[in-house]
Amino acid sequence: MSKETIEYGLGMVLVGIVGTIIMPFFGIIIGSVRLVALVIDVVVFPYNCMTAYHEKFERNKSLSEALKKMKEDLESNKDN
Repeated sequence: MSKETIEYGLGMVLVGIVGTIIMPFFGIIIGSVRLVALVIDVVVFPYNCMTAYHEKFERNKSLSEALKKMKEDLESNKDN
């Protein structure tokens, strides 16, 4: 076996060992980031739903007021 083959084999073994040692830490980091994202989603989702419902209600309210005003204007123009 040549020196390059031995270095390559030794390097592959070392990379495998280091990767096996480091990998659980990446799992912990990824898991904690996902957990934080889940908590943010759980906290923010109801607020987003309430905001969307409120905006829809206000939009419908202003639309009905505008239609009511248009109807009153139309009826007042009929009388003239």
